[in-house]
Amino acid sequence: MFTEELKAFKRLGVRHILLQVLNFASVIASGLMIWKGLGIITNSESPIVVVLSGSMEPAFYRGDLLFLTNPVNERYQTGDITVYKIPGDEIPIVHRVLETHDVQPKKSKSKATAEPIDPTSQPLPKQLMLTKGDNNPLDDIVLYKGLDWLERKHIIGKVRGFIPYVGYVTIAMTTQSVIFEITMFTEELKAFKRLGVRHLLLQVLNFASVIASGLMIWKGLGIITNSESPIVVVLSGSMEPAFYRGDLLFLTNPPNERYQTGDITVYKIPGADIPIVHRVLETHDVQPKKSKSKKNKAAAESTEPAPQSPPKQLMLTKGDNNHVDDIELYQGLEWLERKHIVGKVRGFLPYVGYVTIAMNDFPQLKYALLGGLGLLALIQRE
Repeated sequence: MFTEELKAFKRLGVRHILLQVLNFASVIASGLMIWKGLGIITNSESPIVVVLSGSMEPAFYRGDLLFLTNPVNERYQTGDITVYKIPGDEIPIVHRVLETHDVQPKKSKSKATAEPIDPTSQPLPKQLMLTKGDNNPLDDIVLYKGLDWLERKHIIGKVRGFIPYVGYVTIAMTTQSVIFEITMFTEELKAFKRLGVRHLLLQVLNFASVIASGLMIWKGLGIITNSESPIVVVLSGSMEPAFYRGDLLFLTNPPNERYQTGDITVYKIPGADIPIVHRVLETHDVQPKKSKSKKNKAAAESTEPAPQSPPKQLMLTKGDNNHVDDIELYQGLEWLERKHIVGKVRGFLPYVGYVTIAMNDFPQLKYALLGGLGLLALIQRE
């Protein structure tokens, strides 16, 4: 796989490489701008964080993705789940507010005190907080590094929502120890053992319903698009530069539509395992043969012309990056017929299909992914 990608990279010109580098840089810059924009909107330096421990179970579990906001004038209440960070610590902590305490700010001494003071101009009291993890026996005062209370300046945000287990991707990318990952799996296995039989059966049914829903959606797309495979992945470089390996293609195959020269089609010859995506090079119409029957004698007595069947469309295809047409791929056929066509390309997403390619090239990855999804489905809380 990597050899083909290296050859394709060598064939690219300097201008194309620079363009790809600029595109990649623009994606990174866009992501940073979106992150910065979220920080400004939510008034939080980290509007999205990942739970790294089990100290907040059962409210949140390791790997849950949390969404935060930190409005300037909002007062935190007992029971609010906050994320805070003590100066000098590298990792924020997500815990629940156990107690709050208001302290009036000290008044500044000044000679001009004879004038009456407007009570509405008084500063708001300074809010102090004490936190604790739901799964911890003690409060967090030992984590404050000499402080008696948390101040508002230590708070990153208040938890407004979450997505379970999505943050495991971040945990996997930042983890540097295999033992740490084994420990994570051990924790999940312990959680699995704690579940009752009824809960396990319910989760199995939920997982099966998800799989069935996916199959129904796929079948529904096939009926709507009139295609046996409405979404396919480009597996070779034969259509470069129109499509590259890993591009995800969306197909439709309306029954009454005539294919034109230049259309990009996906076809599959009987006996072939993999469909091919190539461009129509030439089309040819053939009138269907009239059937001979005794009933045709009675038709001679009628002066009305018999209804004509639409012509049968034949096609010849070729890859944009290939030197010759596809006739050698037709396994003895001279033309493609409409019954061989899977669909016409209507749109695509670049490189998204590499996930499918990776799972086909490395079956162990596919089994690990399916096993992980199954395990997470079994041990989820809802």
